[in-house]
Amino acid sequence: MTDKYDLLITEDYEKNGEKKTAFNKVGVAFPMRNGDGFVVKLWSPPMTLLLKKAKEWDKKGGDNSSPALPDDFDSDLPF
Repeated sequence: MTDKYDLLITEDYEKNGEKKTAFNKVGVAFPMRNGDGFVVKLWSPPMTLLLKKAKEWDKKGGDNSSPALPDDFDSDLPF
């Protein structure tokens, strides 16, 4: 099975004088089929993001235009 990651936001709070953290699941992430990054699916607001390793030209101020989706991108979640 593909590795799956939960996307969480945290909120610190205090209860009976004790500091605690609440975790709220807001989406999932999983590796792209070609292994070249991750697909990130957010539920609120609903959107899908691709998370890819930065390329050297990104760090040098090159073309930062939005890339096209990869040919093997499939919006269906694998679970």
